[in-house]
Amino acid sequence: MTEHDAIRLFNIAMDNLQLPPSKRQRRLSELSLTTILRLVREVKAKRQRLNKNSQ
Repeated sequence: MTEHDAIRLFNIAMDNLQLPPSKRQRRLSELSLTTILRLVREVKAKRQRLNKNSQ
């Protein structure tokens, strides 16, 4: 993966990430990449659980 690809994916994740109010207190630019990836995984897992329960 190139640096350009990583930046593009990071920006996509930031745009799609739904942070709870407590997380919004921190400026998004202060979040590390590993934190963003963890939050994305948490949201993805939550969506999968919700989809599984609604079926």
